[in-house]
Amino acid sequence: MKYEDLFKTLKQSFDSTNDRLVIDSLSIKLTKLPFKSKSIHFLPGAESYYCKEHDKIFVNLETSDNKNDTLSVSDFDIECNRSFNIYLFQNQNAINSKGVIILFHGLNEKSWAKYLPWAYKLVKQTGKTVVLFPLAFHMDRAENTWSDRRQMQLISDQRKSEHNNTHSSFVNAAISSRLASQPERIFWSGCQTLEDFKNFIQLIRYGKIENVSADAGVDIFGYSIGAFFGLFLMMANPGNELSNSKFIAFCGGTVLDRMFPISKYILDMNATINMQSYYAELIKNDFRFNPRFEHFISNQHREQSFFRMILQYNYLKIEREKRIKEISNQIYALALEKDEVVPPEEILNTLKGGYRNIQTKVEILDASFNYDHVQPFPIKVNHSNEIDDFFNEIMERASSFLN
Repeated sequence: MKYEDLFKTLKQSFDSTNDRLVIDSLSIKLTKLPFKSKSIHFLPGAESYYCKEHDKIFVNLETSDNKNDTLSVSDFDIECNRSFNIYLFQNQNAINSKGVIILFHGLNEKSWAKYLPWAYKLVKQTGKTVVLFPLAFHMDRAENTWSDRRQMQLISDQRKSEHNNTHSSFVNAAISSRLASQPERIFWSGCQTLEDFKNFIQLIRYGKIENVSADAGVDIFGYSIGAFFGLFLMMANPGNELSNSKFIAFCGGTVLDRMFPISKYILDMNATINMQSYYAELIKNDFRFNPRFEHFISNQHREQSFFRMILQYNYLKIEREKRIKEISNQIYALALEKDEVVPPEEILNTLKGGYRNIQTKVEILDASFNYDHVQPFPIKVNHSNEIDDFFNEIMERASSFLN
C-alpha cells in the first residue's frame, strides 16, 4: 500500500470512538488504553511543593506573566493532562508480545495522524507492540482551547506585536505563550512524563497491558523533542528498565540549545529566545534563583539530574559524553540533511562527541523531493513514489536496528 493510502486508511480508522479496533485490510489492531497520571505534584500552579524523599517543602516562586484568560489556568489544574489515552498498535493475532516500542512525538503536537504510518510499519517489520505515548500537555493531554483557531489567532496577533517576534501563528500561539511565560515547564512536564513512563512500565511488569508479556523488552522511538526526551530516558535508565533497550532518534538527539524550533508549527521567535536564555541564566547562576528546580535537578534526584547534561552543549560536556559513550551501542540516530530545526551536524556533535570519539551510529539521509522537519514524509502526489521509497527506507533501517 502506498504511503498516502496507508495514511488515509489509518487516520480514518484512528478517528473512531471505539476503544478497540481491528483493521482487517492491514491485519492490525488498535487499543485505546485510558491512563491516569499520578505525578501532578511536579507541575506549576500549587501553592507549595513537598519532596517526600528528602522531607523538603518549597514555596511556589515560579510566576507566570501570562495575562490571557484562555491560557492562565495553572498546569496543576488541567484535568486532561492527568487523565488521557495511550494507544497500542499490534498485529491482529498478537498474543503476549515480547517486545514494546514506545513512540514519543514532537513538540506542539495535538494529533497522532502523521505518526500512524510510522507505528504501523514498526509493528509489521518488528512484530512488536508500538505504544503511542503522549508527552505532558500534548495530544489529548492539551486543552481543547489551545487548538481553537479563533481564540489562538487573537493570541498570535498579540504576540506578533511584540518587538522582533516572528513565526507566530494560531498553531503555535498556546505553546509559545506558555513557554515564554514559564520556560521551566519543559523540565516539570518532563518530570511528569518520566513518572508516567515508569508507571506504564510497571503496568507491563504486573501483566496489566493486554497482549503484552510481563517480561517484554522496551525500546524507544523518539522524534524531535521526543528524541530529546528519549535520550534523557536512556541516560537516566529509570529502574534499570532500559539497560538492554534500543533507541531510535529520528530528526533529533541533540541537547536543548542546539535545537532551533522557530517555526509557525512549533515555537515563535520570542518564545524560543526566552526559553534558551532562561536555561542559560539558570546554568550561569548554578540554578540558585529557583530552589525547587535546583533541588530536583541536582544529584539528590539521580534520574532527573540527567536533564542538566542535555540543556547546553558546553555545560557538563565531559559528563554527558561519558554517559553517551556508555550507551552508544544502544542508539541509532536517523537525521535528515535538510532539517533546519534539529540540524544533522548538531546531532553528530551531541551523539558522536565534539571529537567524534563516540561510536554512536548516526546516519544522515536525504531525498529528492521537498521535505522539512515538521513533514519528513509530505503527501505529494507528484512525488508519491519517491516519498514511498524514502519512508520505507527510514522505517526499514529503524526496524532492523530495533530487531
